[in-house]
Amino acid sequence: MGSRVNSQYNDYAPLVTSDGKTLYYTRVRYQLDSGMAPEPSNEDVWVSTIDKNGVWSDSKIAGPPWNMDGYSLATAITADGNSVLLSGLYSSDSKFGGIGLAICHKTDQGWSVPEEIIVENFANQAQW
Repeated sequence: MGSRVNSQYNDYAPLVTSDGKTLYYTRVRYQLDSGMAPEPSNEDVWVSTIDKNGVWSDSKIAGPPWNMDGYSLATAITADGNSVLLSGLYSSDSKFGGIGLAICHKTDQGWSVPEEIIVENFANQAQW
């Protein structure tokens, strides 16, 4: 994949669609236009696609609604590629809404706003 996908920053949590053509992963956020050091408390989902010659595209930030102010992490994608499970809760203004799980769905206009998934007896004891 080389430098089109990999970076000098922490890239992790890769998800590949079942057709093998799209890669989603999380990267520690950094200022694209200022060259500032990464902010370890901020992470974004990035995406790359592979062409018919097997060459991966330059990675791009997945953008809204997947990425919010704070941590953004895609944790699973359905086999049909039409739904993504996200870590965290999302507020309507793209702010971190708390600890939990959310799901968004592919629509004709792009991706839906992530909706909370209620998990009975959910408990997160992590420090983050």
